[in-house]
Amino acid sequence: MTDIYAGMDIGYAYTKLFSDRCNPVAIPSVTGTADEARFSMGETSVISIEIDGKSYFVGDAAILSSRISLRREERSWIDTPEYKAIFHAALSHLASVGKASMSIVTGLPVSYYAEDKDKLRDTLLGVHGINRHGRPPQEITVEKVVVVPQGMGVAVDAALSEDGLSIVDALVADGDVGIIDVGGKTTNFQRVHNMSDVRPQTDSVTLGSWDAVRAAKEPVQNICPDAEYGDHEIAAALAIGSIRYKGGSIDIRDATNSVIEPMADGIIARAAQLWDNFTKLDVVIVAGGGATVFGEAIKSKIEHENVRIAPEPMFANVRGYYKLALRMK
Repeated sequence: MTDIYAGMDIGYAYTKLFSDRCNPVAIPSVTGTADEARFSMGETSVISIEIDGKSYFVGDAAILSSRISLRREERSWIDTPEYKAIFHAALSHLASVGKASMSIVTGLPVSYYAEDKDKLRDTLLGVHGINRHGRPPQEITVEKVVVVPQGMGVAVDAALSEDGLSIVDALVADGDVGIIDVGGKTTNFQRVHNMSDVRPQTDSVTLGSWDAVRAAKEPVQNICPDAEYGDHEIAAALAIGSIRYKGGSIDIRDATNSVIEPMADGIIARAAQLWDNFTKLDVVIVAGGGATVFGEAIKSKIEHENVRIAPEPMFANVRGYYKLALRMK
C-alpha cells in the first residue's frame, strides 16, 4: 500500500516537490563535491547523498560549499549519477526515516515527452536505497510513476480543488487553454482542450530563465563592479528586480530589461504562431520558474482579455502533479 502520494518535477534549474508530507519545496538542481564544513553550529540542513560509493552535495550545499559544482542541462542527464543524487535527495525529503512506498506523478518537456517518458518512468520505479549523511539508510519503493507533458500540471492545478477531486475553474476544465510554461532551459507551449493535450499545437523551445541569467550577468556586473555573482544569485535577483550589494540593495530592472524583453518577445511570437495569435483560446496561463523573470513582460504584451500568471508559478506544475497523484488513490 502506498504511504506517500507526491508530485515531483526534476527540472534543469530546480527540483520541485509537493506531497501530503510537505508543502511545495524547491531544491536547486545542482550537485557538487561533498566537502565537509570546517565549522558548524548544531544541526544542519545540508543534503549529502551517496551514489555508488561517492558522496555528492545537493542543492544549496553544492552551491555554497562544494569546491566543484555542476548544473547539467543536457537531455541525457537522467542517465548520470548526478541525476540519481538529485532524485535520491528528493526522495529523502519526502520520506525522512525508515521504509516508505510512494506513487509519483512527474513531467517532461513536451518535445521530449513521447521518446523519453518510458525511460524516465523506468528510472524512477522500483526500490531505492537512500544514503543521506546524518540519517540511517532508507529504503524507498516507488510503486507507480505517471509521466505527463509538463504543462498539463499547470492546467490541472488551475482546474481542480486541493484534493484533486472537484472542479474549481470550469473555464479551464472545459475550455481551450494555452499554457506558457517557462523553465530553466526550455519553454513549453501546451494547448489543452477539455483537459486533453492538443498535440499539433503543443511545442517546446530551448529558451528559458537560464538564458536570461547568462545574458544578465554583464549588465549586473556593470552596476556591481566589485562583486561576482553565481547563476542562482542572478536568477534570484531577476525574480525580485534587485540584488544585494555592499550591505544594500540595488535595483537591476532598468539594466536587465534590455535582455529580458527580447526573450519574452521570442516566447510570445512562438505562442502566437502556434495558437492563431491567441484568438481561439479562452485562457492563457503563464507558469514555471521562469515566469518570475518573464511573466509580467509576457502578460503585458499578449493581446487577450484573460491572461494569467499562475499563483506561485514555480510550483504550478508540481501542485498539479500532486493533485493527479491523489486521484491514483
